[in-house]
Amino acid sequence: MPPAKAAHRIGVTEMRFKEVYAELLKYGFPLPDPVTGNFDLDAIDRYIAKRNPKLMGEQDDGEAITDEAEMLRRIKKLR
Repeated sequence: MPPAKAAHRIGVTEMRFKEVYAELLKYGFPLPDPVTGNFDLDAIDRYIAKRNPKLMGEQDDGEAITDEAEMLRRIKKLR
């Protein structure tokens, strides 16, 4: 899907998407296809699910945790 539709999928305008794109990438947002420049809807849905594991019912697969409070809780648990 083109960037405008990717923006819509995450609930922002295309202009806002462009403004926050670099930050999204830091949190694991999927890259566009190198040939078409389009984004994969399924990859975006997986990104959303991983950012909100409790909300989406996802199991922790050991990937980066983006919720600071949850990360600190897990670190404390390891001690």
